[in-house]
Amino acid sequence: MSNTLSATYALTRLGFDIPRFNFALRTALASALAMTLAWLIGLEHPQWSAMTVWAVSQPVRGMLLEKSFFRAIGTLIGTLFGIMLVMLCGDNLPLMVVGAAWVVTGWSVGAYVMLGVSVMIALFSNFETPYHIMGRIFWWQLAGAAAALSCHWLVWPQLHAEWQLVATLVPFLLVVALLFGHNRLNIGSIDYVMALLLLSHPVYPLSSSFNASLSLALAVVSGPLLAYLTFRTVWPADARRRIHLTDMMLDEVSSMAAEERSSGRHAVWQARLYHRLLKLIQSVSRSGEPLPPVTSGALAVLAAGNAIQSLQQIRKAQPGTPTARRADLALQRLTRLRQQPAASVGTLRRLADHLQRQEHGAAWNIDNAARSIDANLEFFRSGALRT
Repeated sequence: MSNTLSATYALTRLGFDIPRFNFALRTALASALAMTLAWLIGLEHPQWSAMTVWAVSQPVRGMLLEKSFFRAIGTLIGTLFGIMLVMLCGDNLPLMVVGAAWVVTGWSVGAYVMLGVSVMIALFSNFETPYHIMGRIFWWQLAGAAAALSCHWLVWPQLHAEWQLVATLVPFLLVVALLFGHNRLNIGSIDYVMALLLLSHPVYPLSSSFNASLSLALAVVSGPLLAYLTFRTVWPADARRRIHLTDMMLDEVSSMAAEERSSGRHAVWQARLYHRLLKLIQSVSRSGEPLPPVTSGALAVLAAGNAIQSLQQIRKAQPGTPTARRADLALQRLTRLRQQPAASVGTLRRLADHLQRQEHGAAWNIDNAARSIDANLEFFRSGALRT
């Protein structure tokens, strides 16, 4: 017992998150077992079974079953509608460029580039700082590609049976437990193992050339690299980015009005709003558009959030009273703030007047929200940022 505690303490001091490290180690062992079983039953690409384990991995059993089910459904739908990806390229310059280069040049590994770019842009375009995450993913995929090339051309040529290829791939696979379990290395580290498995094909005898392997590796890592360049250049100055940030703030207000939130969760919401406000200001600054409409609108969102907290406190403190019913009506209006901002203004003003006559402390918060929303009606309709 003391040895276990000492080892845990030592790993923690080195920067490891023990629960995350244990989860990564279990998943790595499970993926190695899946690959071995797939090889034993004769599947052509046993490493794909290991990739699936990582793709559906979740720390809780119920979450794992749910994600596995939806992954199976998603695979079927993706198979049926994959051809529609071409239609999505109409407003996506990177995909159009990569797809055109693939078709015109007939590049044999163009499909891997197209896959990498489309997946990275689709998955991370809704993140608030996608270029930061994409940079980490690029370096980890580069490390995974280097590990795959090292395994294929330094280790496998010394072996004489297919089972040995599978066995020697396992140590490269287990390395991810150290990466994912470390607090400073975990972001994007799963892409190390995904790139490693994607580029490793344990089939004996070895048939491909080093140039072909290198070309495939470069194609795989170019996906996140192109996505990173896109997020650093095209995406931040794109109006869709600003609309997305605005939508997140407005949707958060509607969800706040629809459900009861503790003071702790309200503080989290405020911190999240401040962060999104800064990102929105940064995005608008890059585009050269005026800042006042954005800052004024975001502050109005904050005022609406403060009013919602006051309304929920009134409803909780005075259940069944006329004031509580007025507060409940105001909350209902605020759930449709984007669709009917003017209606919310009227309801809030009437309630603020009612509270003022009662000398209630929440009157100022609610009146301030009404005035702020009224001064930024176009922002709440998202029209100001869509022109």
